Amino acid sequence: MTADPFAGGYADPATARTLIASSGLSVGAYLRTQIDRAKLLSRPHLSNYQVGAVGLGASGAIYLGANIEFAGRELCHTVHAEQSVVVSAMAHGETALAAIAISAAPCGSCRQFLRELADFGALDLWLERPAPYRLVEFLPDSFGPDDLGVTAGLLRQTPLPLHVAVSPPPVAGSLGAQAVAAACTSYAPYTRAAGGCALELADGSVWSGTYIENAAFNPSLSPAQTALIALTMAGRDWHEIRAAAVAQLAPQAVDHAEAARKMLAAMGSKVEPALFQLAL
Repeated sequence: MTADPFAGGYADPATARTLIASSGLSVGAYLRTQIDRAKLLSRPHLSNYQVGAVGLGASGAIYLGANIEFAGRELCHTVHAEQSVVVSAMAHGETALAAIAISAAPCGSCRQFLRELADFGALDLWLERPAPYRLVEFLPDSFGPDDLGVTAGLLRQTPLPLHVAVSPPPVAGSLGAQAVAAACTSYAPYTRAAGGCALELADGSVWSGTYIENAAFNPSLSPAQTALIALTMAGRDWHEIRAAAVAQLAPQAVDHAEAARKMLAAMGSKVEPALFQLAL
């Protein structure tokens, strides 16, 4: 086990099992002990209010989540801690979340976001009481994907067979390839506007993210947001971003490239994302 078992923003299943067992606590109680650790990853550039969340995947891995805010951007671009947990779990191939520990009851936006999960009814929400809550206790008579005829749900989406139709000159190599691969994992059952984003740091590492929609449309997350969640939860510095690529279907119902430009500009970055137009 490394000195920091949550290096990278998560603990793999074997490490997580060891951590929980050695703590002598219940799963929910242990997850709650890590909320303050998750808060350290917060980027509260507007509110100065740190929020942390800790999730347990079906695999047994543990994921840290924190809020991310953008100075100079509308408040609707804010990423919530619970969203960060879901995105991190998705990036690591989880098909379900078993539990999320949070310091207070989830806000309305997060309740709606979690409603999109395929197994939302089985998700344990750990707060201060010794027994977990279920989402239905916070969101009765809810509106979700099943109301719009979507049966798969978030984390259970089918990969899309996308390919590059038009790429920028010169082709952005592996960075573009990772943006395309991320687009193939999109959860976009409502607009079909699949998209992916890849951000390259100064050390050559690449962090990618995919598009995630919601039955209520807002809250949804752009590919640029989910890519930024990945590198932020890993404790990386935004100022290290030196290149970006966006892949999206053409013609698109949602312009993910423009969203990426605005996000990068809000971060003070002059990076212009390379655009890959995709087709099915």
